[in-house]
Amino acid sequence: MKTLRLLALAALALSPAAMPAPAAADENFTVTCASSQLENGKTSCEGYALYTFLSSGPDAKIAIDLTAPPTHCSKVSYIVKSGAGTRTFGVTGRMDPGQMRRIGLGKGHPAGLLTVRIDAFGVVGGCNTGVMQSWGVNANAVLY
Repeated sequence: MKTLRLLALAALALSPAAMPAPAAADENFTVTCASSQLENGKTSCEGYALYTFLSSGPDAKIAIDLTAPPTHCSKVSYIVKSGAGTRTFGVTGRMDPGQMRRIGLGKGHPAGLLTVRIDAFGVVGGCNTGVMQSWGVNANAVLY
């Protein structure tokens, strides 16, 4: 299914006139942590999500809406980076289960497929006792 979606997005990328806004449905991710580390009351996860969507071009001001799943049993912070992980676009701060925050990516992205990397830090409390085994997020690209 994901391959078909990417093929459809790639086909759209060939016709720039058909790209008025970022094209992507909400996408839910579940990330399993290969390991985690505890530091200053936060647990980091060795694992991340890659979210790919269609950028309509350099004049589009794009943001990613991130929603913590209502099934989370502790707070979480998300970090949105470039797909390669070399540039940080923003950090959500602590979010409760079910809460949504927006991270702006700004303008200047070329038309076509754009990938961002989403990392997470768990906040110790609730079910998070200092070891992070997994986390989830819903991501949605929007114009703002």
